[in-house]
Amino acid sequence: MGTWGSPVRRAARALACLLIAGLIGSAAPVHAQSSTPRPVRIGVLFPDSPAARASMLDALRQSLRELGYVEGRHLTLDIRYAEDREDKLAASALELSREPVDILVTAGTGPTAAAQRATATIPIVMVGVGDPVARGFVASMSRPGGNITGSSDTLPNAAELRFELLKEAIPSLSRVAFIHNSAVTPTAAVEEAAHHLGLILLPLEARGPVDIDLALRSVRRHRPDAVVVVPNPLTFAARHRIARLGLLDQVPVVFGWREFMDADGFMAYGASMATLYRRAAGQVDKIIKGARPGELPVEVPRFELVINLRTAKSLGITVPPSLLSVADHVIQ
Repeated sequence: MGTWGSPVRRAARALACLLIAGLIGSAAPVHAQSSTPRPVRIGVLFPDSPAARASMLDALRQSLRELGYVEGRHLTLDIRYAEDREDKLAASALELSREPVDILVTAGTGPTAAAQRATATIPIVMVGVGDPVARGFVASMSRPGGNITGSSDTLPNAAELRFELLKEAIPSLSRVAFIHNSAVTPTAAVEEAAHHLGLILLPLEARGPVDIDLALRSVRRHRPDAVVVVPNPLTFAARHRIARLGLLDQVPVVFGWREFMDADGFMAYGASMATLYRRAAGQVDKIIKGARPGELPVEVPRFELVINLRTAKSLGITVPPSLLSVADHVIQ
């Protein structure tokens, strides 16, 4: 009879196997394996409205399906919209953390900050945060170090790159209005980028809906050669108004996210939010399978250049072939 053949040794071996199984179970990933596992609960926190986020939520859902997750069987989505209210954003983050959900997906800086205040243990996948290191969400882009990972929607020189593209399209460019939130995009770096290109910058602060009205009035009053709009939930919500003013006053408007271009702006250079939400699904998948968010690098997407030739024609702009040749998408 072999070493493990006796009844006593067989019992010892069975006990050892049970102990090993117990140890493995204690370090199991978010979605614990069992014969009838419960669906993973994913909280999704948006700062604004269902209408504003429909395409982004669709991208997240579709990518999760492509990864093999069936909603209702493998996972459930608990979606909250703050309707542009900071108090509702904070309350929603607390509710999701107390229920609790297994993973939080947060759309942008505000929801990520609210989720960070609400929990230090639930994995958070942030989507499209500008400079998450400076905001204190992660220790570094390569090794976040805590319970937060995700993606950033900006580059350190994003403003200068947009100015350069605009100047290539309009060589006579001189005065540029810049609609932004200085709490997220410091003005000093942008002014330096404009100065480097010989541009006169008109910074227009926009932290709330009233500020958008004031910014648009300033554009009408000062009549700049172009308007550059920093992407964030506020400017995204106002994109149609901004683009409409540009067409009425014959002022080209340059946006950030590709999704802004449904408003018929002249140009966009920045991240595709749909791509960021697809990548977020991949990070959620890794966390479900046991990855630690603090060890998943924060992703920075490739920026895309979109040019609307219809709008260019309405503005009397002839886009040079050199610029069209490097565009990712051209709207005819």
